[in-house]
Amino acid sequence: MLIGPKFDSFFIRTIGALRYLELLLTRPWVVDVGNIPGFEALKSIHLRIPNPASYIIQKILIQDEGRKRESMAKDFYYIFEVSVLFRNALDELRHDYQELRRAFPEKWISRFERNIIVSFRDALAEGPVMASQVHSGIQINQPGTMPVDEVVIAASVQRFIRGLCSSDARRTIQK
Repeated sequence: MLIGPKFDSFFIRTIGALRYLELLLTRPWVVDVGNIPGFEALKSIHLRIPNPASYIIQKILIQDEGRKRESMAKDFYYIFEVSVLFRNALDELRHDYQELRRAFPEKWISRFERNIIVSFRDALAEGPVMASQVHSGIQINQPGTMPVDEVVIAASVQRFIRGLCSSDARRTIQK
């Protein structure tokens, strides 16, 4: 049983890991599990999942919370995956993002926009480099598919940022 300083340390680490959790609970998407290939037998089971805009904002905001580089690299890779998986849903995501801008402190939103732009500014930025290392480590390049490298990662996330963020952020990423 944790009592005293050991409990305090455990509690602080646990709460730190849950920072910005409210972002993930705002404007969730409802998914019918039966529509996912391989899960057809579970038709009519609905899951509430964080919307992709909330997910990306939360991943960026926790980056400067003293996370290990391995965790940061995975987060950058997840951001890239979201930018690919939801590239055709930018209109809906832009709407969700505008709602999130109204619901959460401006300080969070400006920090998110600033940090995602810095993290994915170009192919040599921290985001694409670390995401590429994660991708290489899991070796998921399929024959006949486009190879994934820092250039592809940066371009995909930049397109996503331009579709999602404020006009100031879009102008910055276009430079």
